[in-house]
Amino acid sequence: MSEVLAYRWSTTLISSLRELGVQHFVVSPGSRSTPLTVAAWACAQPHVHMVVDERAAAFFALGIARVSGKPVVLICTSGSALAHYFPAVLEAELAHIPLIVLSADRPLELVGSGASQTLDQIKLFGGHVRLSSELGSPDEAALDALPSLLARAVLAATSTPAGPVHLNARFRKPLEPSAAYFEPSAAAEGVPSVASDRKAPTLFGSQRSPAPEALLALRELSSLHGGATVVVGALQYRAEDRACTIANLRAAVDNVAARGHVVLCEPASGLALAQEHGIHATAHALLNRSYRERPAGLLIELGLPPVDPAYEAFCARAACRVVVGPHGIHDPKGTAQLAVESDLVPFLQAFAAQNQAGPEVAQPEAISLTAHLRALALREQRAEGGLSEPFVSIELASLLERGQLFLGNSLPIRDFALFAHSHCSPQLGVVHQRGHAGIDGYFAGAAGVRVAAPQQEPVVALFGDVTAAHDLGSLALLTQLGPLQAPLVIVVINNAGGRIFERLPIAKSGLPRPAFETLFLTAPALSVAAVAAAMGLVSARCDNKSDFRAALTSALAQPRVTVLEAVVDQAADRADRAWFAEVLA
Repeated sequence: MSEVLAYRWSTTLISSLRELGVQHFVVSPGSRSTPLTVAAWACAQPHVHMVVDERAAAFFALGIARVSGKPVVLICTSGSALAHYFPAVLEAELAHIPLIVLSADRPLELVGSGASQTLDQIKLFGGHVRLSSELGSPDEAALDALPSLLARAVLAATSTPAGPVHLNARFRKPLEPSAAYFEPSAAAEGVPSVASDRKAPTLFGSQRSPAPEALLALRELSSLHGGATVVVGALQYRAEDRACTIANLRAAVDNVAARGHVVLCEPASGLALAQEHGIHATAHALLNRSYRERPAGLLIELGLPPVDPAYEAFCARAACRVVVGPHGIHDPKGTAQLAVESDLVPFLQAFAAQNQAGPEVAQPEAISLTAHLRALALREQRAEGGLSEPFVSIELASLLERGQLFLGNSLPIRDFALFAHSHCSPQLGVVHQRGHAGIDGYFAGAAGVRVAAPQQEPVVALFGDVTAAHDLGSLALLTQLGPLQAPLVIVVINNAGGRIFERLPIAKSGLPRPAFETLFLTAPALSVAAVAAAMGLVSARCDNKSDFRAALTSALAQPRVTVLEAVVDQAADRADRAWFAEVLA
């Protein structure tokens, strides 16, 4: 009864993953994966999500794992299906997101024989996964060892640095279970138990604090250069302990600021601004003349580097730069004099304990920028007329008191940092896809964030029209979310293409405007709101501030999926940006 062994083996595999903390299984249909699909359905309902397109499935799983902090399992059939996971695997690798790819495969005797849907799957992801393991075909002798193997795989996905793992399972026909598999009385009638009695072991990863030698070197640098500027970049948080983690980080940052050091933070750091402690937003501090002219001294960079282009010039003025990361070192310029891999809270606690900034290191004039920008934002918020990207960001930050905000790359995350950070509530979580900083899978990712976020809190996604066009197929996935307890609102900025290219050197290269628009702006020739409506989703298209405010307010009051297309008035957008730049300077 080979099918009985296949299902005992598959059920042991799925139930062991459940014991190891895996909750969600994202499955794409196929034949060779039948034993895994049926076992997942039997062991993990109601947390089995069927997504036809493997690329969308992978970004959906990534959204769940990014917010939950727990590994999510992807199950697919053999052949090219596995290749569609690659973009999400790359993002998981660089963003340190735990993802477990479980691929079904043909048995070894068919590899290299020209059999349909057969390729060398075990090498597909190369060095982009933390672990690649060949599980082989179901084997009675190896059944009891399977839970231990899976425990090591989960540990590889969740330990520092977290990331994706790939498990490859081979099945011979018959792939379908016997009717006895579904009978509760099967064991009493002599059919073998569907699972092994062996339980998965409990494994613990390493706990990291800064090395004593690193703290000694940092103390010497601080004594040489005086007070520090601490920059907190994008970080990741799990939904279940986000509040506690941020509170601990905030207390550590407050302690650093109270000792006379300057703290700048990005929206994606999760830290709200606090003028009384000298904590203010990175983007507008870097653009303010009084801060631009201030010597940077010792610069300590936590997490990912800030997205603002002015940060490069700020780094160049620093006398010494230190980078600290909880998941490896991020130093793309290669200019750091000291690099420390450590969890951030113990690092900041140790730094504050041994480094008191002198009285000559007063909090800079830029400390007033937070209140200043809040006043500017309020003025913009009261304005009417054509819709601008600064207005969209400010309106979102003002109306979202809690929940999760999923920010798109390119302009949305930069605009939010500059125009809206001063309005962020401490209860608002900012989710980002900065690992690979791509535009892949944002509709699917937003659906995953909705599944993993606290069910009573709203989720809002903000990204551009080119990003939306890249993942239109995943609008169908949004229709599968079912009844919601809180809204999922997706705001797509329709600014007629990739406007970030207008800020890049190619815009001033002399390339004729028609060629520039065709090759780089690539404005999508469609209405996202219309496509969403055609798929049965609630949608609206807004082209002025009053309509957008009303549509967003209404969408946030409804426990459903809403897609809002914000059509930007280019003249109004340029005017608003110019006004902000003038008053900030």
